[in-house]
Order: sequence, then structure tokens, then C-alpha cells
Amino acid sequence: MSVSFDVPCAGPPSIRALGPVRVVAGANTTVLCPYAGYPIRSIEPKLCITKNEQTRYSPTSSITWWARGSDRALPSSGRVSAKGPELRLSPPLAADAGPYACSVVAPDGTAARRDIELQVRNPPKISPFIFSSELTEGSSAQVLCGVSSGDKPMYFSWLKDGAPIPTSLQLAKSSKVAKAMSVRIKVSEPYFVVEIVQVIYKDPRKKSLDEFSLLMFSDLTAKHSGAYTCSVSNHAATVNYTANLSVKVTPTWISEPLDLAVLLGAAPISLECSANGYPFPTITWYRKLGDGLITNDGSNEQWEEIRVMDWNSDNIRTHNGTLKAAAAARAHQGVYRCRADNGVGPPLMKQINVTVHDELQEMVNKMNDSIKKRGMKVNVCKTREMVFDRDEYIESERVEQVKEFEYLGKPAHFDTADGANVRNLTCVRGQGAALACRARGDAPLRVHWMHRGRRLDSNSYRTAVSEVRTADGLRSTLQLRAAERADAGEYRCHAENEYGRSEMLIYLYVEGPGQSASIFYIASEILGLGLKPFTLGQRLRGQPPEAPKSLQLSGASSRWIQILWKSSASRGVRFSALYTALHTLPGSDVRQRTLNLTAEPITGEDRLDADGVATFTAKLEDLRPATAYSLRLAATNHVGQSPHSEPLLFTTLEEAPTGSPQNIRVRPSGAGDLHVSWSAPTQDSWNGELLGYVISWRELGRFDDEESDAEDGRKAGTATSPGWSSSEITINGLRKFSRYAVSVRAYNSAGAGPPSQAAYATTADGGESHFNNSLNTSNLLNISTLNLRLPEVAPTEVRCEALSARTLRVRWAAPPGPHAPALRGYDVHYAPLHFSHSWSGASSTEVARAGLGGEATLQGLRLATNYSVSVHARNDVGPGPASTAVYCTTLEDVPGAPEAIKALPSSADGVLVTWLAPAQRGGRLSHYTLYTRELGKTGAEWSQRVETKETKDDIDGEVTREVRGLREGAAYEFWVRGATVAGSGEPSRTVNASPKSMASVSARIASFGRRLRVAEGSRLRLRCHAVGGPPLARAWAPLPRSHTITENGDLLIHRVERTMAGNYTCSVRNSLGADSAIYALSILLPPAAPSPRLARAEVHALHVAWDPPQDGGAPLLGYTVWWSREASAVHSVRVPGSSTAHTLEGLACGAQYRITLRAHNMVGASPHSRPLTARTRGDKAKAPRGKEFIWANNTHLRFNLLAWNGRCPVSAWMLALRDAEGGPWRDISATGEAAENLKVFSTKRPHSPQAGGLRSGAWYEVRVVAKSAAGDATALYRAATHALNGGNARALQVQFITVH
Repeated sequence: MSVSFDVPCAGPPSIRALGPVRVVAGANTTVLCPYAGYPIRSIEPKLCITKNEQTRYSPTSSITWWARGSDRALPSSGRVSAKGPELRLSPPLAADAGPYACSVVAPDGTAARRDIELQVRNPPKISPFIFSSELTEGSSAQVLCGVSSGDKPMYFSWLKDGAPIPTSLQLAKSSKVAKAMSVRIKVSEPYFVVEIVQVIYKDPRKKSLDEFSLLMFSDLTAKHSGAYTCSVSNHAATVNYTANLSVKVTPTWISEPLDLAVLLGAAPISLECSANGYPFPTITWYRKLGDGLITNDGSNEQWEEIRVMDWNSDNIRTHNGTLKAAAAARAHQGVYRCRADNGVGPPLMKQINVTVHDELQEMVNKMNDSIKKRGMKVNVCKTREMVFDRDEYIESERVEQVKEFEYLGKPAHFDTADGANVRNLTCVRGQGAALACRARGDAPLRVHWMHRGRRLDSNSYRTAVSEVRTADGLRSTLQLRAAERADAGEYRCHAENEYGRSEMLIYLYVEGPGQSASIFYIASEILGLGLKPFTLGQRLRGQPPEAPKSLQLSGASSRWIQILWKSSASRGVRFSALYTALHTLPGSDVRQRTLNLTAEPITGEDRLDADGVATFTAKLEDLRPATAYSLRLAATNHVGQSPHSEPLLFTTLEEAPTGSPQNIRVRPSGAGDLHVSWSAPTQDSWNGELLGYVISWRELGRFDDEESDAEDGRKAGTATSPGWSSSEITINGLRKFSRYAVSVRAYNSAGAGPPSQAAYATTADGGESHFNNSLNTSNLLNISTLNLRLPEVAPTEVRCEALSARTLRVRWAAPPGPHAPALRGYDVHYAPLHFSHSWSGASSTEVARAGLGGEATLQGLRLATNYSVSVHARNDVGPGPASTAVYCTTLEDVPGAPEAIKALPSSADGVLVTWLAPAQRGGRLSHYTLYTRELGKTGAEWSQRVETKETKDDIDGEVTREVRGLREGAAYEFWVRGATVAGSGEPSRTVNASPKSMASVSARIASFGRRLRVAEGSRLRLRCHAVGGPPLARAWAPLPRSHTITENGDLLIHRVERTMAGNYTCSVRNSLGADSAIYALSILLPPAAPSPRLARAEVHALHVAWDPPQDGGAPLLGYTVWWSREASAVHSVRVPGSSTAHTLEGLACGAQYRITLRAHNMVGASPHSRPLTARTRGDKAKAPRGKEFIWANNTHLRFNLLAWNGRCPVSAWMLALRDAEGGPWRDISATGEAAENLKVFSTKRPHSPQAGGLRSGAWYEVRVVAKSAAGDATALYRAATHALNGGNARALQVQFITVH
């Protein structure tokens, strides 16, 4: 007996702290105040007058609720009420959210109070949606699942018929893929930005979104019909809305009606006509009115629908699309039409002929008289159909009489090897027995069994009948579960079809242990059954066989073994193997299995002993790699099974892993670096001991570039992470700001397994501008700390046009595809192009920033100058890749005024006018206009066109023109305008001159002396055009080497040298005066050679820097960087003149390079700099341990090239093998992955080189040479093949000797 009761313990009131209470709007909710303490009841002064006029106090509730800071307690009734510790909301609304207070008071006045935050969550509310009711196959459809209210975030998913959308809807061959797309529209003044939250999915089962979800069908089929449910969930609840999609499908034939020929009154009529579609088609039969069969002339045809017709008391009727009649009548002959229609598309129609033959017996008699038969009978069956044998041979003089008869079917029969339909069978009492017969003939075939004249049930507790359809008939097996003596005797297998019937006899004898079967056959001889007795070798022994002996292993692989054993050579003995896996993984398949062996005796007298015991061999398959087994054999005859043999312990060989690593993750970890992590594949797919992982990468879009360097590991390569527990690696030296696909494979000593699914990531930009401005590598931007990505795709459709002589307009389209984070604008890079014999291209680049509008205007440009323009997308991290450069030229402008002009009298009626070209030409000068006007006359000027002529030695643009036909002594004024295709420019200043007789003109020089800058090696003409009365003396001082003075007094310097700098003076003199012109000549030289230095080395890149050299008096236009490896081609790249550093990318890993520089200006190129010798980072291949590299069985050695480590990829392998005792080396072919330089992402498994045909248990030496750009690595191993020792394969023995 036990008693329990509560014992109250006094305690002060308290309320436990409670976090925010979340309730669902619209669902009745009760919130409890979590108070404690005893007693909780207060005596508040509530006055009460009793009958005896005594004052009493009534107790009141001690638990009170307040809402949202109110000084009044909540009422005890209403939608929001409080009763004791319960706060009731029936139901809660969004306005009920906020702070509430709960307080308790003890009788002694002690109180406790606690604030409780109430949060009201609003469940999603789906706006109703429907599919169109007129959707047909092949059309497209979409449905929007939107939410009108509810708290965010919300998550969307779709179901079809209450289950996830099946992948079978993805008909990839015809692109019939259901797609789900989600879009979020975000307003950001003054733009409307559409963010693609979810791109189009090929798998419509996975989607999540905050706003709405769009389910799209690009090509509807009947499979898409069903009930589609949009499920939306948030923190409050999950709601569903379902809409039915019905795809109308035009009818298609299931069973198309065919022409029919039947015999009069001998056969029923059955014409099948069925079709499929949605809605389900209606089948209607019609009969053509009038006689005759189908003809090509379809005019004036009349048809009547077949419902119920009575033709000569034989009804023909339609039933589920089948036209039937009990027996063929003459009235049934005619033309029929079957029509299937469901209102979608055109109906299906098929016309057929029904022919009814009569006078059958007369035809048969004629045929028997006209044909010769061999092994064939012509019978008239009860059904009045003609039955022929398929193998009949017919010779006829009048074959046309039997052309209308066709082959109808093959009768049921049995085929046996000896031609007799009788078989003998014996079994042991208490064991099972199987009786089989194989019937042949045309379907449908029907088979049943009889025992001693009694038909057997097809399935009972003792017997079971199974049937298997074959290509030419049916195989029926009668299974006796436990044979008894009563089961012995005669069994008949009956087979029949509509063309005939046959039967087969099987005599079963059931014997006990030790009983001879010969008695049964003696009895059969006496009874006259005609059975053949067993030969001596076929007589059954009375005892089970002995257990197999001397079980040993003769061969082994990863999934099979070959075994040898000795046993009696008696016939009828079968062998079975019982093998057990000694160590299995949790959840693996059954550890112990029994398998029937296909044993083959080994012939030869040396394999037999005196007792007639033979040696047998068999192959045991379907084993697991690298698994230890225990194997025992047993022999079985008709009497029983022998004991099991002694166990054979063996371990299968390793096999390359069959599973790939899981959970592949890739993220940028620095400039040109990717961090890769993974988890090991499932252990049951290791197939041995995992030695490590092979990480392969490929740059997207560049792998198949024919011009790419095969040794450029930035584009594609592999790395090895040793150890089964390794789970991460950092890939260095990749191309900055490039997208890569990465996969991981696990490998063991037998090779590498399949690659994982590719994971994709984009490397970060290393902040090249920081490197150009400062050689301090600590200033480089480490984007990995920001965990952001630059734009990955360049803008497209870049085009530009000239708006004016100093303005270009550039337009482009946004990069395709989604971007994270959003773009902030664009950077437009533009540079004027310079063309000379030394340099062609851009010399300096400027950048203009633009918004998201896709257009920018470049202003303040040079006149008539060709520009190179490219566009970069930019986000918060920085600019992305550059678009393809486009080129456009600013327009020409009108030229400025000519720089100088002078006019001198040249004759009595002429004036010689000379001027210099404008400093601001505005483009190519097409001509000048020379204006002449007599001084003092307004509007009387006249003009003449002066064509421009520029020669190689005319660099100053000086033009001279003589104006003739003037009046001697009259004063004239002259001025000049230059012109381009844009029009005439500003006029020069006006100069005055008067024609005079030369006899009175003092010597004057018409040319302009000035300062000239001339490139070394150029050709120069210094003009000295003079006027004056004769004799006119002209002289130049000083005179340089290699010069010529022309007839008009010009000094022509054939080749300008740097020593010719200085002043050159041309002097003229006559009797009336003298004049001179001075030219100050400055020589421009090529720049000095720069001095390169190595700033930083990476795996596939070298960062080279230099200081600007002396420019030779002309601005530097750019640099040419040359680099090469030993015995390889020389490469070069051009760098703008504003740069002082450059990164050589795509170099071989660990290779040494020779680098030189040349600087360029308008004069020419500098000499090559002193060579800089630098080596990229990386080392040569590292040899692995022996067991990681070599895999062996008893005749082969296989070499796992993937086990070699090292940063630099191996370009070639050289493997050789010889006996450990010495001898010549034998080359081993290294094909497959090694020869292809570890080409990644190949779907086929890599092929490892191997050496075959080796001796078992023998030692060999293996020499390996791994060639790479970093150098050759050589290793020497000693390895032994497996040997057979006591039936067990010896463990792999490998010794690592040396490496250098």
C-alpha cells in the first residue's frame, strides 16, 4: 500500500524570466504566467457589509495581467482577457503585439512582477491562382504563386500531386523541362533595379524566395498534367494552395484497326480500335453505305454510325471501341471506319475492309488437287480456318489458287533433343524437385500439369507452377517443395493454343538414401514404358560425397579469386562455396554468402592420384576489393551434402575508389588563390586504404585555347593532398579575377577514383594598381578578407562614335547574367594611339567613371586623334575585366591661324608671300587660301588656292607662294587661311608689300629662322629662300657632314647626328643690303636602356619593375618586355609608357627565365637592358612512399603516378624495370593521364602504367624519372610481386631506395 499527497512549502512569490512569446495571428492562444511561491493569494480591502452589520474582507485574485503599460488590469472576458495565470487571446491580432506584465502577490504583501514581450506572427496568405483550361500539348504555361500578406522571410516550394516535382518531367532531349524562376524587384531611387534572386532552375524541386515564385513550363506534355501545390512557409505557419493543370492531348492510336478476312460462319468478327488522349477520346464506328471495298475515289460516299444492327439474326455491336460479331455473315462484308475524337485537334480515322469468304471446302479440294505437299496436311478445323506449318514446302503449277490463303499460326508442340516427348527424372525423398517443359507455338499458349490423370493446382502448399515467356513459346516449371514417394510416377505437361495441342511425359522416381535407381528402370522395362536405363556413370550413389581437400589460391584480383581443390571425380557431384567477410562496415550487405560453383577439372595424368581423385578449379566472383574472407567448399550429390572443407583465408587486392569525395567547397582566399575543402567519400567505396586526394582545376573559357601555354598551371592543373584524413588545400598562382571549376578525386595504391562534381569559384583581383604605384607588397588589396567578388563578366556590345573634334560618345550593354554584389557603375578606359616606326599603340591611358546608364561622353580629347576605348564593370570591390577594345577617331576641326607670315617684293609685278603652318592644325590640312587686296580698297580682294605639299624632309610646314600680276609701286596687303575637311580656319595677320624692280631691292630672306627639334637619323631641310637684286650672295655656317645645298639655297642634311646640335645661319648679301636667318637645332635621341628588377615571384608569374630611363628629349611612349626559357621561343609584350612595372603571367612552374626590356619614344627604341634572370616559385616532383606508389598482384606491378607530389606539374614520365639481381632496364609505357599532362575533368578513369608478365614472388627494381619545368626528379624502388604461400597471397613488399 502506498499513499502520495502534495505537501505545500511556503515561499516568496517569484516569476521566471520568459523570452519573447511568439503566437500566430488568427489562432486562439493562451499564455501562462510562470510564477512560483506559496501561498499566492492576497487579502485586498474590498469592503463587504453582512446582515449583522459586521465589516468583513473578501479575498481577491493575486495574479494580475496588464497590457502595454496600462494602469488597468486586463478584464476577465473579451477577446483579450486574463483569468488567473492565463492570458487569453481569441484570436490574436497584429495590434496585440507588445509588452505585457504579469504580477503575483503573497498574503503578506510580497509581490513579484515580470514583463513579457508578445510577438504576433502573421502566416502567409497565398493569392489564388489557376492554370488556363485551354492548354494543349506543346504549348507553354506559367503560374505565379504570390503572397498578399505574411511575415518575412518566406520560403516557397512546389509539389505535384502531393509529392515533389519528379525529375522525369525533365525531358532533356526535347528541352521539355519545367522551370522555376524567382525575381525580386527592389526600388532604389532614381532607378528601378530588378534583382534575379533565383535564376531559371532545371530542377524545379528546389526554390526559395521572399516575394513570389513563378513555375514555368516551356513545352507541355501529358506527363505535366496534375495538381500543382504552392507551399509557402514562414516563422508562423505553412500554407498551401493547389491548382489543377490539365493538358489537352490529341488522340493517338493504341490499337489501330486492320483489314480482316474471315470465313463465312466459321469465325467471329473482332475489330479492335482504341486510342489515347486527354480528354479520353470517344470511339465511333461507321459503315459505308453501298457495296464495294475502299477505292481511291471518295466522292459521294455515305456512312452510317454503327449502334445496334441486326443482320440475319447475327448481331454486330460495338463494345469499348471493339466491333464484334458472334459469327461472320455475308452482310458483314464491307468498308468500315473507326473515328476517335476528343475535341482536341483533328480526329483520328481509319478505314478498313472486311472480307467474308464462303465455299471453303470447294477451295480446299481444288488446292489439294493443285499442290504437292511435303510433311504437311491441309485440314478444315472446327473453326473452319486453314492451318499450315511454317516449314511447309509447296510446289504448285497454279500457285495463284492459294494466294488468298495466308499463314494463320503454329500449333502448340514440344521440341526435344531426341524427338521423343518422354523424359526421366529422379530425386531424393524430402528434397525439392523441379519438372520443366518448354512448349513452342504461337501465342496465346496455355499450359497445365497432370499427375496420374489428375490436374494439379498451379499453387499449393506442396507444389508451385511458374511460367516464363520465351521468344518462341513458353517454359513451365513444376516445383515440388519436398518430394515424397506418393509424388513419384507419371507427369504430363499439356500445351495448347487455337491451332493445336500437344503433351509431354515426365516419369519421376523418388528414392531414399542409399537406394539404387536401377530398380525403377527395370520396372519400367517390365511395364513396357520404354525408358532407357542409366549407364554405369549415371547410377546414383547411396552416400553423400566427401568434403573437398587441399583448397588453395591460384589467382587473385580485386573482385575475384581463382581456387584449386581436390575431390572425387564422380559424376553428378556439384560444389558450393561458403565465404564470409571477416571485417565489414556497418550497414553493409550480408557478410556470409553461399554460391554454387562452376567447377572445371584440370586434365592431365599428373593431376590424378591412384584413387581417382581429380583436381578442380573455379572462379569466385562478386567479391569486394581489399576485403579479408574465409572460404570453405562443400560437395553435393543427389543424396546429400558433404561436410565443409578446411577454411581458406585470403584478402582481395585493392581497386581504385568507386566513390568521389563529398561536400566540395571552393572560395577565394587571396589574389590568385583558391581554398578547396572536401570530406572523404563513403568508406564502402574506398576499396582499400585511401592514400590521399587529387585536386584538379580548370579555368573556364580558356582550357581549349590553342595559343595557351601547355605548362601554364593557371589554366589547368592538379595538386595532391596526401593522407585519407586531409580535407583542405590552397591552390596558389592562379589567374587573378578568373572563374575556375574544381573537382577532387580520392586515390589509393590501385589508382584514383571518379572525380566529384565540379565546384566553381572566382579568384580575387590582387589590386594590380597598388603594385604599379608601389613595390611594397603589403599594400596589395586582400579581397579574401572582404569575402566579396568582383564582377566576373565584361560589358558587351561596346561601341563609340565621334560627336565633335574633342568629344566621343561610348555606349555598351550590361554584363550578362547575375552579379553579386550589385554593380555600382562602369570605368571607361581610353587612350590616344601613337604610330611611328618604333611604336604603334597607346602610350598612356585615362579613366572616366560612368553610372549604370550604359553610356558615357568623353570630353577634352585631342583633335582628329584615334582612340582605343574599353569598358569595365565596377562594384564595391573594384572593376571587373575589360571588354574588347574598340577604336574611333575624333572629328577634324577648323585649323588655327598660320603662325607667321611675311611678304617681300620679288619682281616689278610680283610679291613673294611665305607663311608657317598653324600650330593647331585641327586635322589634315587640305589647302590654304591666299588673299590679296590693294591697300585702301575695301571689298576688292581676290584669293587663290594653295595646295599643301609635305615631304619627308619638310617638317616645319613652311609654304611659299608668289603673287603675280600686280601694279608696280602699288601697295598691297596679304593674309592666309588654312582649311581642313571641317572648313576654313582663322586668318593670319595681314602683311603689306609693293612690287618693285629687282635692281632696287636689297637682299632679304623669305624663310623663317626658328628652333627645330629633330630626331636622330632623320633627313632635314633648312630653308633659305631669298629675294634681292643681283648679284645675290648666299652662305651657310657651319656646314655639317653629309649635306647638300640646293639651287634655291636650302641646306639639306641627309642624316641628322647627335653631334649636329647647335645654331645654323643662312646669310644673303647684295649691293643694297644683307639679311640672315638662324635655325636652333635640337637633336632627339632614343631613350636609354631601363634596368629591370624582380619585385616578386609566384608559381606562374614574375612581377618585374623598373625606373623610367632617360627619355632622350622625347616623351616615352612605352616599353617592350622580352622573356624566354632556355631553348624555348622568345615572347614579348608591350607596356604603356606610364607604367613602371609589369607582371609576366602564364609562366611555367619553377622555371628559370631570362628577361630584358627596351624603352621607346618617337625617335626609336633603346638598347636591350641587361638580362634579368629569375625563377618562378615551385619545386620538382616529390617521390611518394613505396606502398603509395606501387600496387602488385602475382604477375603485375602497377604504378600510381598520382601519388607523386609537388607544386609543379609533371610534363613527362620515364619508367623502367629490371630484375633486382641486375640486368638491362626495360622501359614501361606511361600512357593516359601522365602522357596528357594530367588533363583534368576527363570522364574516363586515369590509366596507370603497369608492367605485366612478371614472375610470382620475385623482386624487381623500378626507376622513375618525373620531368617538369622545375627539373627532373628520379627515384628508385624495389618491389616484389605476390607469391602463393600456403594458399594465401603474400602482402605487398616495397622498398624505397633513393631519390635525387
